[in-house]
Amino acid sequence: MFSLIVKNAANKTLNLTDNPNYFTVAEGFNSLTANVNTASSATGHGSIFNSTKLANRNITLQIILRGDIETSRIALYEFFSPLSKLMFFYQNQHRRVHIGGYVESFECNPNVPNETANISVICNEPFLLDDNTDNLSLSYVKDYFKFPCSVPEEGVPFSELKNSSETVIVNKGEHETGCIITLYAKGGISAPIRITNLLNGQYFELKTDMQVEDIIVINTNSGHKSAKLFRGGIETNLFSQMSDSSTWLQLCSGENILSVSHNLSMLSVDISNVAEYIGV
Repeated sequence: MFSLIVKNAANKTLNLTDNPNYFTVAEGFNSLTANVNTASSATGHGSIFNSTKLANRNITLQIILRGDIETSRIALYEFFSPLSKLMFFYQNQHRRVHIGGYVESFECNPNVPNETANISVICNEPFLLDDNTDNLSLSYVKDYFKFPCSVPEEGVPFSELKNSSETVIVNKGEHETGCIITLYAKGGISAPIRITNLLNGQYFELKTDMQVEDIIVINTNSGHKSAKLFRGGIETNLFSQMSDSSTWLQLCSGENILSVSHNLSMLSVDISNVAEYIGV
């Protein structure tokens, strides 16, 4: 069994599965086929690999109308009008995911037995995104004391000073994905500032200094890549401050080891990522 809810641009939601007015068959939440681009080899057999990418995801719905058929059909227009943007929320026993898309078509023949709406939605960002964001903080102080708690007679540590600037972050998805890195300067930080994924050797480096209370936000997710400095309420684009050999750091599927080039007593680092799935 699965649950499918749609949300329109006005943040109004409609449950398509737990709803007496509709019987819904949904397709397109399965795995996708990649487009592999190659060029013929002039010196040997086979071909030379150039690139690979996923095409758009096409989600199709067959919705049999029940109850007051006229009312049920009109209610769908509010969510599936062609050209409109929407968000699907899908849940089964193992995964809770969401994906956005644009309505391509809505076909429905009124006044026929078992009146059915046939709907096509194109998702230009094809991965299914986990509903939960994984957050990790690299801090000089590691918290221990949380409520509720029971304190033994010998006492418990409230926190611990950390000397290591390395940490493990897990990407739960089946695909390499970007992340959002937030840097907060507790003191003066000298350039360069580098964050390295020791698993794949990728690193992101900025040739900029940080003043006390500066915040830098780095987004390495595909389609949303950015690096911004926030200082005294002013936002500055840091694209020009990226090192030439710097890459938009990606997290491999599974465990990743991230390292920061500066002492954590002067710099706080928060990392968040959303797992990307190819199917449910």
